[in-house]
Amino acid sequence: MSMRRWPRWMAAGLCAAVLSGCGAPVAARPAAPSDSSSSSSAPPPHSSASAASSSTAKGHHPSTAQGGGSTTTNKAVRRKAKPVAAKPAPQRTAAPVMPEAVVIGNDPNARPQAGLHSASVVWEILAEGWITRYLAIFAQQASPKIGPVRSARIYFDQLAGAYGVPFAHAGGNVDALNNIGRLHIQNLDQIYGSAAYFWRGASRTPPDNLYTSTALLNAAARNRHFHRPLSPYPASGVLAAGGKRTASVRLNYLTDPPVYTYVAGWTWSGGWWYRNINGVPARVQNGAAIRAGSVIILVARQAPDPDPYTPGALKILWQDGGTAWVLRGGVRLRGTWRMGSHGLPVVYAAGGHILAAGHRAPYWYEVVPSAADVSFAP
Repeated sequence: MSMRRWPRWMAAGLCAAVLSGCGAPVAARPAAPSDSSSSSSAPPPHSSASAASSSTAKGHHPSTAQGGGSTTTNKAVRRKAKPVAAKPAPQRTAAPVMPEAVVIGNDPNARPQAGLHSASVVWEILAEGWITRYLAIFAQQASPKIGPVRSARIYFDQLAGAYGVPFAHAGGNVDALNNIGRLHIQNLDQIYGSAAYFWRGASRTPPDNLYTSTALLNAAARNRHFHRPLSPYPASGVLAAGGKRTASVRLNYLTDPPVYTYVAGWTWSGGWWYRNINGVPARVQNGAAIRAGSVIILVARQAPDPDPYTPGALKILWQDGGTAWVLRGGVRLRGTWRMGSHGLPVVYAAGGHILAAGHRAPYWYEVVPSAADVSFAP
């Protein structure tokens, strides 16, 4: 049965269930900090030698994690030398201690989100009721406010486990919570044991008022002795030949019956892909535009997730692979994707070589149920 053609009685119930959320109130905290971080820039430079040397580590695949996500500090070396004029230190963006993944809501009450523009990698996947959620990975740029934080789903578990990143969320359905232990995920669940690393804002009602920050997540990682994962960036490299000029793309999540309208889009402008929702430019709470260096579209089959408490819950059939597009540099390249050996999708061209996503974060993955949901404008 098609996931986009559910009966009317089920569709109406699903939207009510999704919008109710599953967050739990916590003790009052100081007012939420303002979200003042700037837009993401390119990931740190890296060499092919360093990427190859770490290819056997947990959570790393040469085709999915080649960019630099971590930072190293060079110790100053004292030498006897003639004094020289002091030079101003270069200005650098503050970086988180380690990559961290956060589930962020995307129903109408969740918008505009906070901090989403500062993520280095974002996955958008359809949840029950034709509403999408994000898994945002903060690996390069700090953000003082991230959210609203929402509950886990089984496909976000799988991605967080493959990346090896700490996983921040507010509860989840039964299947997702059971899966966290099986995957040995570094877990930060606001409802079950990690409330100190989240706060509730006063300007919205639950569940769309739960937030965290990279500072709080870093503190959690230190306090719990989480291990430092490798870079979450996809394959980098030169732009492959054969791309088609593309001005924009539409990702159609219209439902049948039309109980909820959601059309996401990306438009190429000034060297970036800029996001829009239902034709309106997408921005975060501080007004910054949401943009991407590359957009990777994966057509992925879905199936019902038989969770007893989440009607309409879905799972992604990652093992099946499917059609894919990589959008970068104002062009699109078509290929196919399949799971890599470490549990992350890899996009290949017809000749079998990897379609590289470039060198410029943020990278956005759009997971859609059907190729018919995707349309391009030249």
